[in-house]
Order: sequence, then C-alpha cells, then structure tokens
Amino acid sequence: MTHLVPLDIRRILIIRPNHRLGNNALMTPLMSETERLFPQARFDVLTGGGASKDLYAGFPNLGTVHAFPAWSYIRPHKVFGLIRRVCREPYDLAIDPMPRSRSARFLIGLANARCKLGYRWDDPRPDARLTHSIDAHDAPPHLAQAPVHLLRTAVDDADSPMPTLDLRLSTEERSSGHRLLEQVLGDATGAPRSGARVLRIGLYGVATGAKQYSPRWWMAFLDGLQKELATMPHEMIEILPHDGRSTLAGRMPGLLSVRLRELGAALGALDAFITADCGVMHLASAAGTRTIGLFKVTDPVRYGPYGHGSASIAAEDAAPEAAARAAVALLRQPRVEASATLLSARNPPSI
Repeated sequence: MTHLVPLDIRRILIIRPNHRLGNNALMTPLMSETERLFPQARFDVLTGGGASKDLYAGFPNLGTVHAFPAWSYIRPHKVFGLIRRVCREPYDLAIDPMPRSRSARFLIGLANARCKLGYRWDDPRPDARLTHSIDAHDAPPHLAQAPVHLLRTAVDDADSPMPTLDLRLSTEERSSGHRLLEQVLGDATGAPRSGARVLRIGLYGVATGAKQYSPRWWMAFLDGLQKELATMPHEMIEILPHDGRSTLAGRMPGLLSVRLRELGAALGALDAFITADCGVMHLASAAGTRTIGLFKVTDPVRYGPYGHGSASIAAEDAAPEAAARAAVALLRQPRVEASATLLSARNPPSI
C-alpha cells in the first residue's frame, strides 16, 4: 500500500453514521490525530444526531458536521438529501474509521474522495470501495484507539502517545463549569462555600438496557461508598438525566443541564465521576475528568474510559458493596495518565 502524504491532504471527510453520544465522543481522538497529522486540513464529519455539532464544536479545524436525523428510516427524503449534499463535495481523503461498519463502508463508496481509507474486511466487494486499506488484525481493541491506529498506519507514523477523548473545552467554558458546580453545592448547604479542598465526586445512575443497575443496587453502592469515604473529605453530586428526575433517591445535590457543552464543563470541574457504561461516561472522559466506569454487559476493553487516571470496574449485580470498595481504592491512588484499567470488584487494589 502506498502511504498517504499529509501535505497532499487539504479536505477530509470522517464517516461515522451513529447517533449515540458515546460513539460520537469516541471519535474525538481521531479528530485530534487528524489535526496533528494534517494541520493544514479541514475535516467534515458525517454522523448522526444533533448532539454531535455541539460535541465537536471545540475543534478549530472542523468544517461541517453533517448529521443524519433521528429516526432516519421514517425520514428517507432527508437522508437522501444529506447524502447527495455530502457526495457533491470534493475531498482529498474520506475515512471509514471503524473495523466493520456496514453503513460507513457503503457511504465511503459514494463519497467524492481521491483517497478512501478504512480497515480491510478481506471481502472483495467492500474492500474495493477503498483506495487505502489497513489490516484490522493489528488494530487496538478500544473503539477510540482503533481509528487513530488506522490513520497512523496509513501515513506511517506510529510513535506518538495515544490521544484521549477530548471535548476541547475553552478556558471560559471550564470557568463556567466550576461556577455551576459551586453554585449547586453552595445552594445545597445554604451557606457560602468555605474554599476548603475536598474531593468532589459526581455520580450518574442512568444507563440503557442491560447496562442499567437497579435502584436497590445503587442505594447499597452509595452506602458502601459513604462508608469507605468516611476518612476522606468529600462531597457528592448527582448528575441528573434530561428529565431532571433523581435516580439516586435525592440523596445528594443534583445538577441538571440540557446543554451538552455546559454539562461537559461541569463534569470537567469534578475530581472524579462514577457511572455505569453510558454516553455521559464518555462525555466526562472527554472533559478530562477521572472517570470510573461500572461495567457488567459491554466489554470495557473496547469501551472503558482511559487517561486522566480513569479505570473500569467489573461491577456485578450481586455485589454493590464490593464495587464501592473498588471505586474508593481507585480514588485513593494518585491520578496518573494511564491506559484503561479493568478491575474486578471482587479484588480491588490494595490501599
């Protein structure tokens, strides 16, 4: 395969037609890598859902975010119109970043791009849609890192540290997030904030389908968390879902924001964030927060938070107290930049 020449690339199209917040956040390391390898290029994104435009707004090299509408199957005219608009645009490079996405592989075949990059499927028809194909067997398993590996291999540049998820919050946004957090915690106590340094821990009790933990599980987890944190000065705050309803029985102050970047900024003001596997977990990771993901269904090797001292815990339905002990053991460790770590709630690290 002939390697891509960065100086020849001025316009890039990243194709990830998915509406989920988490899957879109997982694309931000690729965008950071695109800026590093092609600093002179502008990149457009073909994705799904309206949240992606706010999610990627901090990238200065971002051009247009083309987003398929929600419930696309009942809006075929909008879908076809969007595809026509994108296919009229000339690109130097189109990227199908995931190892096996049927929709992305179909769309890259339609794109008006001089170079088309993706992972090889070892299937003649989908592979024929690419001009530059990379062996998927060498790809990292994590879905935020595989796209970065794809691009690095295509330009023969593999020596830099792996980028983390990144919301690209501005200084003003981060200051606003700190003020919002202080306001919520101050309102909860009814007194001005003393300025004493305590560990600020956010929790989020919402996930989809089998990833969700029961209310009883969360109550036992919180009891265990409070017990284990008894000797550590701390405050806990619940990040509320869009409907504003507490899923943690109102046991702590709640913060509600329906604006994605404002929510990201508030998450970035926390010292740590504990949550089941969900899109908000990836948003917190992209905000630079030490994120502890609780996993029982999906594979944390593929989806777990990494960097900023983050880690994943294999948290069983039957063992909320063990999960709490593992979480606090992690919080007691120094925050370091590290690859994703998976801990068993049955065997937390020593403290």
